[in-house]
Amino acid sequence: FYDQFNHVIAAVNLGGEKLLLDALKNLNPYNLLPYNNLNGEGFLVSKEEFEWIPLTTKKKHNHSCIGKFALSSDGSINGTLQVSDKDYAAFSSRKDYVYADSEKDYVAELFEDLSDITIESSTFESAKDIYQPFKYTIDLSTTDYSSSVNDYLYVNPMLMEGRKENPFKMETRTYPIDYAYPLSENFILTLAIPDGYGVEALPENEVIRFGEKEAEFKYTIAVKENEIQLISKVKINTPTFSADKYDDLKQFYNLIVAKHAEQIVLKKL
Repeated sequence: FYDQFNHVIAAVNLGGEKLLLDALKNLNPYNLLPYNNLNGEGFLVSKEEFEWIPLTTKKKHNHSCIGKFALSSDGSINGTLQVSDKDYAAFSSRKDYVYADSEKDYVAELFEDLSDITIESSTFESAKDIYQPFKYTIDLSTTDYSSSVNDYLYVNPMLMEGRKENPFKMETRTYPIDYAYPLSENFILTLAIPDGYGVEALPENEVIRFGEKEAEFKYTIAVKENEIQLISKVKINTPTFSADKYDDLKQFYNLIVAKHAEQIVLKKL
């Protein structure tokens, strides 16, 4: 039925491959089909043929963050955050950046959930070049992720990269879960321990796999000399999950949220 279609995009035969294009999103590179187009199948019509073709992508939401911070004895942390977003992650970040009133407002929105933060400086790279990763570096200090109590320091090492809530809140689900594209979120932290303190407790390392590597979560943390090094990786390798996997996928995220909330405890020597 013609009324089952609500949008038109273009298909170009290029080197024996069909390239799907949608010119309505001016922040999308030509080879990055917008999210709303990735919804199963599309009906291809030309003078020579007509057929159903899959509306899928090999691109992914790729977000990487590297933090290098120092912890002070008063419980504050200060340092540098370097972010690199690619493909669909870059599109999302770039859209927020372009529509923000100013670069300063964009940075403020990144940390709007924090009650105490000072932005020392921020620099952006390829912010408006849609064919490059969206990158920025921010120097900051905050007390929102750490506290000092008597002889102890408590730190949430995931900082602003921690997943704080489960995206799946319904008790049951009767329709598939569709991410539209694979997802990769990586966070690497190096945290300098203040002089006169030692590590009292660390979160345990953990690896959680969903299905046959359909989704995966890795969390590793260790102490090397006077620094704590942490790596958190979340990967969704399969864009679509059937409804009968909802409960397991919901539990997968519950475990991530719980692990990201765990703290480091340091004790004064």
